[in-house]
Order: sequence, then C-alpha cells, then structure tokens
Amino acid sequence: ILDIHEAYNRIRKKQKWIFRFLTKGWSDELHSKLLDRD
Repeated sequence: ILDIHEAYNRIRKKQKWIFRFLTKGWSDELHSKLLDRD
C-alpha cells in the first residue's frame, strides 16, 4: 500500500524535477495537506 504522505515528501525532498512535473497545477491547499510537519 502506498503511503501518499511519505511518497509526496520523499519526492519533494529528493527528486525536485519529477516533483515539479507531477504536482504541476496542484493547489496550495493540496500541497499544505501533504507537507511533512516535522
């Protein structure tokens, strides 16, 4: 089972170009729901 929260944060931190490609057009609200809150 894919942990969306973990996958989102891993890609955001390590795979900058693919993160931008996959999340193009996402709202700020969606990004804020998935952000790591360390």
